[in-house]
Amino acid sequence: MIRFLLTGANQEPTCWDKSKFRSFQLQVFTGLIAGYVLYYAVRMTLAIAKKPLLDNNILTLESLGLIGFAYYASYAAGKIVNGFISDYVHIGRFITLSLFIGGILECTLASINSTMTWVIVISFISWCQSVGSAPCCVILFQWYPTSQIGSAYSIWGSIRQCGEGLSWTITTFIVSFYGMEVGFILSGVASFASGLAVLFLLKDRPETYGFPSPQRLFDEPLHKVDTLSPKDTFNQQMCLLKLPLLWLLGFACAFMYVTRSGISSWAVLYLQEKGYSLTAAGIMMSFYTGAGFIGALVSGIISDKWFLSNRHTPSLLFGCVNALAFSLLILCPNDPWIDKAIFILLGFSMGGLLIFLAGLYACDILPKNSIGAVKGLLGLFAYMATAFQELISAKLIYTTEAESLHYHFEYVQYFWLIASILSLLMTYCVIFTIPQPKDSQEYSI
Repeated sequence: MIRFLLTGANQEPTCWDKSKFRSFQLQVFTGLIAGYVLYYAVRMTLAIAKKPLLDNNILTLESLGLIGFAYYASYAAGKIVNGFISDYVHIGRFITLSLFIGGILECTLASINSTMTWVIVISFISWCQSVGSAPCCVILFQWYPTSQIGSAYSIWGSIRQCGEGLSWTITTFIVSFYGMEVGFILSGVASFASGLAVLFLLKDRPETYGFPSPQRLFDEPLHKVDTLSPKDTFNQQMCLLKLPLLWLLGFACAFMYVTRSGISSWAVLYLQEKGYSLTAAGIMMSFYTGAGFIGALVSGIISDKWFLSNRHTPSLLFGCVNALAFSLLILCPNDPWIDKAIFILLGFSMGGLLIFLAGLYACDILPKNSIGAVKGLLGLFAYMATAFQELISAKLIYTTEAESLHYHFEYVQYFWLIASILSLLMTYCVIFTIPQPKDSQEYSI
């Protein structure tokens, strides 16, 4: 199995046909979309099924907090482990295996009633889910030269918003009309089908097919080994741990993920408590993810075209919009049109921040042959923060009971706002830790 997963040996670069290379690029990108978009079909089902699980006394609010913590703690651990592994493996086979196992386990959730069993199964599912982002990022940098990577990364990054939007819309409909059991089963089936598509479409590194690197093929400057000068990939990965820049970006990403996971995990319940039906809440969340798709799609293009590949300034602008949106969530009165505008602002800003803080900013600056490790470290920060967000938010959401049980979000809203502001401050501080090598253009922000 290990040999099957490892990347192949380099061949002599005998194929310099750009049209054939672009054909392979198209297959790779199609496979990434097919795989990554349906990771979210599995990931979002629990958030959508929370109220039925509570109302049917299958789980309690405390149980959901524990399950959420287990999910994201396992996800964080998987992020860094699978991120480091991604620099050595055949990405297509690695992602396929995770989708197959995760899909099978997702189907079993339909028949589980024990909290501890939920915790165990959800932890294995989240480990499989953690394979998504870092390997996808690695294969993008394997197949796209510097001049194309910004646009490719933005388009790929926006796909997660499509996955969330499809899940909010379709899965909420399925859970509303056919029950949460059918929702879990169909999510698992979708994950398995996605794995099949990935198996046939995703490729190994270009060098294993006789292509040169994309930089050489498109006559672009080769990625330099910067001031770290490691002798091998593992040493380079270890050197990353010493960089203050990566730690600051990690904390900025972590606080951003507190806000993102807070909305993704609790917003449906929040909207239902404001009087929305489950279906209406799902539609509202589709506005959020639709705006996130646009924010993610335009963020990289904006930074390339308007800011000359400066990632710092647009990161700060998106962070300011995000903090503003959380402030409006607290201050504005309850009105459907105002709610829609706030969730659009939240989605748009979150989409852009996901592109910059969860990968593109760091990957632009740090060594290109350790992209998996970079993404894995950022993922560790992000999802450990997300795990604690689940526990803290579950504690801050308090209940009252009159004719029926109600959940109150007054306190947790301030928690999310503070996290948004801290993410903005950490992003601002990154500017003071950028390396200043002789070739400053390679590290330009």
